[in-house]
Amino acid sequence: MKNILIVLLFPILFISFTVRQTVANQNIKKKPKNIILFIGDGMGYNQIKACDYYYDEVQPYEKWENQFWVSTYPFGSSYNSDSVWTFYNYVKTRYTDSAPAATAMATGTKTYDDVIGLDYNYYRVENLCELAKKFNKSTGVITSVPIPHATPAGFLTHVVNRNYFHSIIAQMIIESKADVIMGCGNPDWDNNGTPKTKESDKYFYPSIWKEIKAGNIEMTDETGIKRNIESCDGDNIPDKWFLCERLSTFDSIAKGLFIPKRLLGVPQVYETLQYERNKIDKEANPYDSPFISSVPSLSTMLNAGLNVLKKNNNGFFLMVEGGAIDWACHDANSIHMIEEVNEFNKAVSSAIDWVNIYSNWEETIIIVVADHETGYLTGKNINDKNYKTEKLQLENNGKMKMPGMQFNNMKDKDYYGHSNSLVPIFVKGNGSMVFTKYMDETDLVRGKYIQNNEIGLAIKELIKTIDIK
Repeated sequence: MKNILIVLLFPILFISFTVRQTVANQNIKKKPKNIILFIGDGMGYNQIKACDYYYDEVQPYEKWENQFWVSTYPFGSSYNSDSVWTFYNYVKTRYTDSAPAATAMATGTKTYDDVIGLDYNYYRVENLCELAKKFNKSTGVITSVPIPHATPAGFLTHVVNRNYFHSIIAQMIIESKADVIMGCGNPDWDNNGTPKTKESDKYFYPSIWKEIKAGNIEMTDETGIKRNIESCDGDNIPDKWFLCERLSTFDSIAKGLFIPKRLLGVPQVYETLQYERNKIDKEANPYDSPFISSVPSLSTMLNAGLNVLKKNNNGFFLMVEGGAIDWACHDANSIHMIEEVNEFNKAVSSAIDWVNIYSNWEETIIIVVADHETGYLTGKNINDKNYKTEKLQLENNGKMKMPGMQFNNMKDKDYYGHSNSLVPIFVKGNGSMVFTKYMDETDLVRGKYIQNNEIGLAIKELIKTIDIK
């Protein structure tokens, strides 16, 4: 009788186990509804550690289980692990600029320096925002530097040269179907948040800025042709941009007191949220140069953007850039580099809080990465004569003390400043496993890594597939 019971019960137990496993697998395979991609422009491993050491803290994203490495070189270049760890000068060659790096992550395709949204044959390539719109998602880009700069441009536009700011801004405002665009470049204000007597036309040309401020549906492109702006919700009826400039308005939207349908946020400052204030001195303590009080933080802009995007039941794709990290590293400006990384980290933490409060990790995935490393930041007193792996590590001198480090871009006048170093990537949320299948290359020191365009391919999978394979 006992044997008969075992025989009878076994199929029932097996079926029960199989059902539980099937349900579990379905939960794992269901694609995420929301995708948030954070890009620290120029933020390599040592930039992160410098901020950690200075503030004596480890970032939440550094504790995530899924973290590995990314190569960043553009089309026609390469990364050689043996050379990286043998020769001091190797990473000063074959490096990318932000345009092909953004294009790679936004489209899954590598291209040449300066090129945005076009492949190596100069054909348009579909970006993540365009793809997300096909799946009825909302989309947005947020940056701490001018809106038409390379990284945000890579996710919304297609131009042969990153410096064609007027073409880029026209494509963003008139042609893109984005729901949220936020960043700097306000023509009416200077770098200290003071009104200008004459507006600048570098980033927004006069006719389009005038039409944006008037709330027009019809706008003039950079060639002088008037066109209706696009719909952001797929009904083919043009959707007006709500222009947000004042800090109080950013705060209201961030707190959910008022949520526009479509948001263009251009704070009352010119090139950066804070970095260019007072023409800052290289080694000045940031507390000697207080923040411009009339300018929102990247975190406030993020929360405002999330309130607009989350209204869509189909979810959203959002790219957030800490752009001025790169500016500080180009200037070898240690303390303000740390300041910019810290502001970026606060924005990531705000997004994590948003997921925990308003969403969950089955519904939302966050990716934190850099487009490249800038400054060739290492430990102190390193050169081509004493180059060793251990000398790349920074010295931790304690809280609120500058770590022992040096920018090697200032030691070579012929060197632009970006490096061909691997950069870290951190991923949390449902769909993280998609990234791991691209880790098919190995670095001698860092271990497994992926190509930057494979980030774009992985995110495209998360948007397109019904179930994650």
